[in-house]
Amino acid sequence: IVDFGAPWCGPCHQAATRLAAYLDSHSDVAVRVVNLDSKDIGESYSLPAAEQYLQYAPGIPWFQVYEPRGKRIYQGLDLDKVLTVISKKRAKLK
Repeated sequence: IVDFGAPWCGPCHQAATRLAAYLDSHSDVAVRVVNLDSKDIGESYSLPAAEQYLQYAPGIPWFQVYEPRGKRIYQGLDLDKVLTVISKKRAKLK
């Protein structure tokens, strides 16, 4: 999971808490956080990572999920969908 977020984003903090709890019981899942580290929204979206990966994203937190071989299997705002997609993929791999 690639998780794009920012310090000023309340939903990002909520997602981080949920992801931390999920990772405690799913050691085969990894999260990489891309922190748009600016206290100003405009500055956050002008950072190179945001310009490259979030140009079409409607907001944050923005998630991209990749399967073990590197194919992207989800991108979007919905953490519930992220976890559902991962659960389905994990079930197929077992």
